[in-house]
Amino acid sequence: MSQHGIADKTNEKLEEDLKNASQPKEKHTDAMNSDDRLEEDLKEFAEPQSYTARNVIKRRIHRETKRYKWMFMKDTDWKKREQKKCQQEPSWPWHVRRTVAHYDTDSQVLSMVEVWDVDEYEILKTIKFQINPSLILVHSSMPELCKTALLTKEDAEGEYEIKELREAEFTISKGKTRITSLDVTSLPQNLSAVDKMVEIATIVELDKEQMVRAAGALIGFLHSSGIVNQLEPNQPLSVSRIHYYSTSDVMSIDNSTLEGTTCCLYDLIREIALQIFSTESHPSINGAGKAKEGMSLFGIMDKTRSPVGRSMFRQWFLRPSLDVQVIQDRLNTISFFLDSDHPRDVLLEEIDSCLKRFKDLLRIVHRIRAATASINDWRNLYESMYHALRIRKLCKDVDSEVEIFRILQFPQGLVSLASDMERLIDFNESKDSMRLVVKMGVNGDLDEMKRVYAGLDDFLSQIAVEEVSNVPEEYTEGMHIVYYPQIGCQISLDSRLIPFDRMRHLSTGLIYQFHTSTRVYYKNDRTIELDRYLGDIHNDIVDAEAHITRQLEAEILKQEGLFHIVSDAMAKLDCLVSLSRCAKEYNYQRSALLASHTDIPQTGRNPVAEQCFNTFIPNDTHLSRGREGNIQVVTGPNYSGKSVYLKQTALITYMAHLGRLKRDSFVPAESARVGLCDRIFTRISSRETVSLNMSTFMIDLIQIKTMMKHSTSRSLLIIDEFGKGTSTSNGIALLAAVIRSISRRHESPRTLISTHFHQLYQRKLIQDVQWVSMDFMEEKEGTEMTYLYKWVSLTTAMTLYRIVPGVCTASYGISCAKQCGLPVSVTQRALEISEMLRKGRTPGRLFSNEESEERDRRVVERWLDLDLTTANMADFIRSLDGSQLHEE
Repeated sequence: MSQHGIADKTNEKLEEDLKNASQPKEKHTDAMNSDDRLEEDLKEFAEPQSYTARNVIKRRIHRETKRYKWMFMKDTDWKKREQKKCQQEPSWPWHVRRTVAHYDTDSQVLSMVEVWDVDEYEILKTIKFQINPSLILVHSSMPELCKTALLTKEDAEGEYEIKELREAEFTISKGKTRITSLDVTSLPQNLSAVDKMVEIATIVELDKEQMVRAAGALIGFLHSSGIVNQLEPNQPLSVSRIHYYSTSDVMSIDNSTLEGTTCCLYDLIREIALQIFSTESHPSINGAGKAKEGMSLFGIMDKTRSPVGRSMFRQWFLRPSLDVQVIQDRLNTISFFLDSDHPRDVLLEEIDSCLKRFKDLLRIVHRIRAATASINDWRNLYESMYHALRIRKLCKDVDSEVEIFRILQFPQGLVSLASDMERLIDFNESKDSMRLVVKMGVNGDLDEMKRVYAGLDDFLSQIAVEEVSNVPEEYTEGMHIVYYPQIGCQISLDSRLIPFDRMRHLSTGLIYQFHTSTRVYYKNDRTIELDRYLGDIHNDIVDAEAHITRQLEAEILKQEGLFHIVSDAMAKLDCLVSLSRCAKEYNYQRSALLASHTDIPQTGRNPVAEQCFNTFIPNDTHLSRGREGNIQVVTGPNYSGKSVYLKQTALITYMAHLGRLKRDSFVPAESARVGLCDRIFTRISSRETVSLNMSTFMIDLIQIKTMMKHSTSRSLLIIDEFGKGTSTSNGIALLAAVIRSISRRHESPRTLISTHFHQLYQRKLIQDVQWVSMDFMEEKEGTEMTYLYKWVSLTTAMTLYRIVPGVCTASYGISCAKQCGLPVSVTQRALEISEMLRKGRTPGRLFSNEESEERDRRVVERWLDLDLTTANMADFIRSLDGSQLHEE
C-alpha cells in the first residue's frame, strides 16, 4: 500500500513536511502540480473514509519520490523501504509487489490481483496461464525481462495479442476517476452516484497506487476501443462486479521459468510433472477443433454438470486458497452427502438433474444488455432460474446446518423474475417466430390484435369472393387477397394468365403494385379501405410485444446482482457435488491438515495412476520434523514405481489444500495427516525446446536452484533422479551437496528424493536422511554365455511396488531392457560389460565374423586335446576367456 514503509517522523519533521507541501512545485508525470495534489489530498481527508493528516503527508511524499519501471504491473522495492511491513507479509523470500488487472468480456468481471515475487518471468507465466487472455496491455517502457516473458507464448493455452499503451494512460488521477465512474451492476440500483463511488472505493482500495494505475489503464482502453459498451459508447463502462484477490490469500504453487521446469505451479498445471492438467488436441488431422482435458487429476475429478461449475472448479485447482472457515463449510457439505447412515442418493440425483440444465446466467444477461440475446438464451435463462428455484426448494427441506444450503436460499426476487418470464413469454411461439412472443392474457389490446390477425386468412378469403366481380373473368382463376406487413392488403392474381403488356393496365379500378415470377399484385378501393381498418397490424403486434419484453429486460438488468448470487451459489454446489462423487467413487477418505510440518498418508494412492491399472498398491509415507525424518531418499530397481510414489505424495498434499486451506480434506488414502504446506516444488521432468537455448541438465539445475532459493520449512520438495544429465561423479556430487544443504537448514522442508546413485549410501556421503526402497524379489533366470564365452548369471527383479525401509544397491537396468524387448545381442553385451566392470576389469572388444569363427575353431581344438583324466576342469573353463584365445 502507498503508505507502507514510511518511517515515523518527529513533530519537527512533520511540520517541515507540512510547510514544504504548501510550496508550488513542478508538474509531475500525471499532469497534476503540487497544489492540485495537496488539494486532492485535503479533499480526501475531508471525506469520512480519508486518512489522518499524517498519512496524507506520507502518501504525498511517497508519490513524489516513487519511480515506476512500467505501468501495467507496477513494481515497488518494498524489501528496502518496508522492513517492518516485510515481517507481516508471507514468509516466502519475495521482494517485489506487482498488481495485474484483467477483465472478462463474457462475465463482465473486473479482477485485480496483487502478487509478490522476485522474477517477472515466473509470475507472468502463472498469471497468463490462469487468465488465458486474448489481449495483454503493457507500458511502452517495460523492462526487457518482462517483455520477454510476455512474448513467450508456450505458457498460454490460446493465442493472444500484446498492445503497448502510452504512459499518460497510467496516471493515478485518471485511474481513480475511471474506477469510481464504473457502472457496477451488482451494486443496488437505488444508490445515488455518490454512494456508488463510496462503495466502489471500499472494494478497490484507492490508496493502492499500482492497482489504481493498472485498472485505470485497462478501463480506459476498454472504453475507448469499443470492445465493450458498443451500443452506448458515451456511457460508463459496465462491470458486473469487481473482484480483488492477493497471492497471500492462496496456497502458492509456483510456475516455472520454463514450461514443466523450475517449480511446481507450472509442473502442477501442466501434464509434465504431476498431471494436474493435461490438454489433448482434437484428433483431426490438422488438430482443428476444440481441445479436451486428457488424463489428469482435474480430468478424473471434474464431474461438474454446469459451465459455471466447471469454470469455478478449474479455479479451485489453479488457485488453492487459504480460508479455513470456507473449507470447513465445504467439507461439512461433502460429509453430509456421503453420510452412510442417511443416504443422499435421491437428493444428489435430483440436484444433478437440475445442475445439468443450469447455464451461464451472467453470459446470458450480458447478451441481453448488448441486445444480442437469442430465443435459446431467453429459454436457458428461464430454465436456469426454474432449476435454481427447484434446488432452493430441495435444500430448504433438508434438515442440516451446512453452509451451502443457507447460501442456496435465494432472495424472493428470483421467484418474481421467474414468475414474470413464465407469465409473459410463450417460448414455443417464440421459437417459431424467431422473436419473443408474449402470451395471451397479458394485455387486452394486444390480445385483440392477435385475435384479428389470427382470423385474417378466413376474413380475406371472404373478401376475395366478394371482389371477384371487380376483376375480368378470364383472370380470376387462382385469385386471392393477401396481407403483407408494411405493404398491406393486396389482390393477388396468377401472372401466367395475364399478358405482360397488360399487367400495368389490366382493368379500371385495379392499381398495379408489383409482380413476381408467378403472381401479380394490385390494389383497389376495397383493399385500401382494409388497410385503413387493419392498419399495419403485424408490426403493431410486434411493437406492443417489444414494449412488454423491454420492461422485462429492464427488470432483469436491474436484478443483475441477484444473478451473480445465484450463479456463484450454483457453481459452488456443482463443485461440492463433484467432489462428493469423486470421494465416493474413488474411496477418498477425510484427512486432517496439521499445523505441524508432517506428512503421514496411510495407504496412500496416486489418484491419476490408479485410474490406469486394475490393481494399485497403496503406500504409506512418513515425513516429520526430527532427525532423519524430514528428508526421504527412495531407491529401487528401474520400473519399480519410485516416480509414481513421489507424485502420489505431492498429489495427496495438493489435494489436502484443494480449493482452500483445510483442516482436513478428502484424499486417496485410508487416513492421512498432512502438514500445512505453503509451496510445492518438483524436479520431475524437463521439456526441451530449441527456443530456450538451454540443455536438459541446465533446465534441471534451474529447477533445483529455484526450490532451494524459495522453499521454506513448510514447503514440499519432490526431486526425481536429479544429476542423471551429467557425468556420474558430478551427478553424485551435486545431489549429495543439495541434500546436505537442505538437511542443514534450521528447519528443513519436507523432501522426497529418488535416485540410482547408490554411492550416496555406500560411501556415506549424506547423513540425517530416511532411506527407503521399493520392495522387490530377485529371480534367477539361469546363466547365459556372452560373446566372450563368459557365463553370466541373469537376475531379474520382480517389483512389488511397496515402500520398505532400507537401500536397494542394484538398478536391474539390463533386466528391464530385456523385458522391454531390446535385441538379445545388446543385452548380452551389456551383461558382459557390467560383469567386467564389477570385477574391476576392462571389457574386451567384440570380434568380427571371421575372428569369431577362428576363435570357435580354437575352442573346439582345445576341447579335443583335453585329457579328461588329468585335467582340472575349473582351470580349463576359466582359461576359455575369449581375450586369451585371441592372443594365442
